Amino acid sequence: MRRYKKVIRWVLIILIVIFSLVFLYAYNSGFSIEGSLPEIGDSIKGDEVLSVEDMKEDLDFIVERLKKIHPKTYNGFTKEQEELIENIYIKIKVPMEAQDFYFLANEIVTSFKDAHTSLSLSKNENNRGLKLKIKWLYDGLYITSSSGTLNKGDEIISIGDETIEDILKELEKIIPAENIYWVKVIGEKYILDEFFLKHLNLIHNNEDVKVKVKRGEETIVSKIKLEENYREKEDKKLAYYNIYKENSLGIFTLNSCENNGEYNNKLESFFKEVRDNKIENIAVDLRNNTGGNSKVINSFISYLNIDDYKVFSGTYIRFSKYASDQNGHLKNFGYKEFSGSNDKNKKVKDNTLLFNGKTYVLTSNKTFSSANDFAMTIKDNNIGTIIGEPTGNAPSCYGDIIMCQSPKGKFILSVSYKRFYRADKSKNNETYMSPDIIVNTTIEDIINDKDPQVEKLKEVTNISLN
Repeated sequence: MRRYKKVIRWVLIILIVIFSLVFLYAYNSGFSIEGSLPEIGDSIKGDEVLSVEDMKEDLDFIVERLKKIHPKTYNGFTKEQEELIENIYIKIKVPMEAQDFYFLANEIVTSFKDAHTSLSLSKNENNRGLKLKIKWLYDGLYITSSSGTLNKGDEIISIGDETIEDILKELEKIIPAENIYWVKVIGEKYILDEFFLKHLNLIHNNEDVKVKVKRGEETIVSKIKLEENYREKEDKKLAYYNIYKENSLGIFTLNSCENNGEYNNKLESFFKEVRDNKIENIAVDLRNNTGGNSKVINSFISYLNIDDYKVFSGTYIRFSKYASDQNGHLKNFGYKEFSGSNDKNKKVKDNTLLFNGKTYVLTSNKTFSSANDFAMTIKDNNIGTIIGEPTGNAPSCYGDIIMCQSPKGKFILSVSYKRFYRADKSKNNETYMSPDIIVNTTIEDIINDKDPQVEKLKEVTNISLN
């Protein structure tokens, strides 16, 4: 009996040691269990007045979260940020409208130059704006659909009394971004919205906005009234594809990084058609994709006949109570850096679907976050060729956000708690991913309903076939 108890005791000791070692490994490796996201409610209205105490509480909240979560502040704010924060506290000595306070607090967030770290308003905010369709191209801002006295193809040269160049400089101050391309993408939305137009002092008599355009040699001035429900809902498919047999080309369009059944079923159908039609060239179109789940990359590459690849050369994780609560990390303080390693390609079981031809990716300024990672993975691993325009964020960037909402103004704060280093670490300092073949969209392309990136892709694949 005594011997039996001794055996039990040793078994328990061994189990405790094993459990402790497993827990310690999980703790130090950033292992996580399921966390929970906070409920996000509506922000208060922009013209609602916040007291000094309310603003101070919100500012304390924003500063504390940025200080405790973001990798950049592990050793505290920079001297410039400390001075900025101090000046903003000085400016909130009297009550002010929520919209004015928002832009003050936003200065702190924008100072991180991290497109994933942002301060925003929820959907119930002011819904008036300019009912225009515009596009910021590499050489200017243009009208892309005729409206009233404005014609498709008109170049906007000023709004209110401000030139487009000056407006762009102001937008850089209020839009968190890693490059000018993302400022332009977000700026297209901001300069149509009453909330931002007011901040930029571009509204006349609270009702209309003066827009000056260039049409050939002619200059035209129009007054555009603010309208409710000015935004048209985007109704875009998650994924679809086209097969061009004459070019031996298949183009798979992915508009959002969602690694779900719809995406994977469409992917399988695409590669079946590629096989059945003996297609030699494929492309994934990410020009309207602003990110999501990076696992879409692995799913796509599983159809390529390569053995391994690397997505990131390293990852830095800053642990905190907030990251633990939301993402379930066992560790809630400190940080850890992980070296990247090659991922073994988990190829599809049906090896008749494995693709051996040439691969391309189409990008634009709107290609962002996980979509940017997708293009970067193809480029940095020499899997394929990138065609199009520079992307909207840096391939080596901050990301994986913690969401929270300020207590009084109910502003939505998202804060990155990881930093990712691209597969080709020699290019870590690049602020955008430059395509191998740069093809910019021009206003002539839009007027004539041309797709310059697809045309270039067809030209390149035709050359490769001959």
